[in-house]
Amino acid sequence: MQALRTTAVAPSRNLTARRWALIIPYMTVRYRSALVACIMAVMVCGLGAPIYPSSSADESPARATTQPADNLQYWLNTDAAEATTAPAVDHVGVDPFARSRSEPPAIALPGAIQKSDGTISRGWLYTPGDKPLQVFAEPEHRWRQIPLAATLSISAVVVSEELKLEWRWKAMGEPQRVYTGKRYPSRRLQWRFALADGSVITGAVKGQSLSVISGGRKLGPFILHERQRGKPGKSLAEMSYVRKIVVSREAMSEPTGRSTSKPTKAATRPNR
Repeated sequence: MQALRTTAVAPSRNLTARRWALIIPYMTVRYRSALVACIMAVMVCGLGAPIYPSSSADESPARATTQPADNLQYWLNTDAAEATTAPAVDHVGVDPFARSRSEPPAIALPGAIQKSDGTISRGWLYTPGDKPLQVFAEPEHRWRQIPLAATLSISAVVVSEELKLEWRWKAMGEPQRVYTGKRYPSRRLQWRFALADGSVITGAVKGQSLSVISGGRKLGPFILHERQRGKPGKSLAEMSYVRKIVVSREAMSEPTGRSTSKPTKAATRPNR
């Protein structure tokens, strides 16, 4: 009888084990998101304790009672303490990349700039951002980029200059000119570049600038125009332009000619 009972129960136990073997993977797949959420909740609860130095036994009870309850309050208190102890520094309006206007940049070259009115500015020459001068070479019919370091001299070539009559449109929408009776000076220029390799390039420059640091002062900018137009009533002599630029140390230190910088202050470049 016992043997019969054992044989009868054994199939039932095997069937139950097989059912659980099928149910457990099914429940794991079906409730995977809930299981992951429970695991993350346990991890958050375990990591939620405030992270700050534990108080030692010799600390005062008042300090122990003022410890924050969470991490956010701890870091807020730390920032507030540092703000009260650190000296107040006002950085508003301060450019960290600003450079003294009287200090020549590292890429500046010695030289001199002469204008048509006889004024000579001697010192350290440079272009904004050390950009090369762009020249449209007429014979080649293409633009050329010439660094200032590769240049010996730049000379202006006057193509045409005259006093033109000033005019305006008669009325809006009417293609009829009305002359005012006034004249204004007009000049067209080209520029001849003598390079260090012995070559010469002549062409138009579309209004690029150079500056000079001389005697602790910034002079300029000096514009290399292609076309100039003055105010009505002015003469051609009153509309000055850059006549010549020489890049050399001798030209910077030569005392002859009228100079815009004081002769008692020599243009010295700081040691770098």
